[in-house]
Amino acid sequence: VTFLENNEHNVICLKIEEEEKTMTFEIRRALYDKKIVILKELKHSDGNFSETQKIELNALLHIDYYNLTKFYGTVKFEQGVFGVFEYGERGSLRYVLNDNISYPDETFMDWEFKISVMNDIAKGMSYLHASVIQVHGRLKSTNCVVDNRMVVKLTDFGCNTFLSPGRGLWTAPEHLRTQGTSQKGDVYSFAIIAQEIITRKSTFFTKRCSDQAEKLSRVQYPGIGSYFRPDLHFESASEKELEVYTLINTCWDEDPEKRPDFKKIENCLDRAISKIH
Repeated sequence: VTFLENNEHNVICLKIEEEEKTMTFEIRRALYDKKIVILKELKHSDGNFSETQKIELNALLHIDYYNLTKFYGTVKFEQGVFGVFEYGERGSLRYVLNDNISYPDETFMDWEFKISVMNDIAKGMSYLHASVIQVHGRLKSTNCVVDNRMVVKLTDFGCNTFLSPGRGLWTAPEHLRTQGTSQKGDVYSFAIIAQEIITRKSTFFTKRCSDQAEKLSRVQYPGIGSYFRPDLHFESASEKELEVYTLINTCWDEDPEKRPDFKKIENCLDRAISKIH
């Protein structure tokens, strides 16, 4: 692994605008096997991995699937220890959804394309859930990257001894109440991303509330007989949209057992695509 020749391109800044605030991420890039790769710092590690960490990293090395970013191994520099991952040239899905100029809604990002983006995520998750890794636990639109061919790939999976699950707008209500991860929790996260893809608005967009802390609180402590979710306009949906909206509604159900698995989600999206043609 070597740094890029032009040093200023080793670290690039990615700006993501969410409602009132702008988040800036620093991304380290390098060259590996003549390809640009991403370096993710493995915090609190000096390179002497524990047995658990070795098992986890070895499992990552064996993951090889079209909709999952490839892990190439680890590297130690004076700045720290880094995981070496496949690079998504177009940035994160959240970044692409925000860019209405490069990716206009009606032409480039039409209904069929939106369904195919959801299907990329579902296929990656299906594979992941059937693998030794079993759960993602950090599925969100900033952890989905887009390559040059507009294929969506998942990242940040399987690093549980290095990364915490976190807690945010993609987190399932049961995991807001009791910290942890689960396959059904991943399905909930998928539904939140699917609503972002359809509306192209900020994460968990709803006209009823704009404050993130309030949204999290209302998801964590639902009212009797009702639960709080982002806006999805069933009343104005066309017949083809209705099927997908109904799927999303089931995926973010309050009862985890009522949420479908990713194979069922894939089948539903495949049907939706076949109806377009």
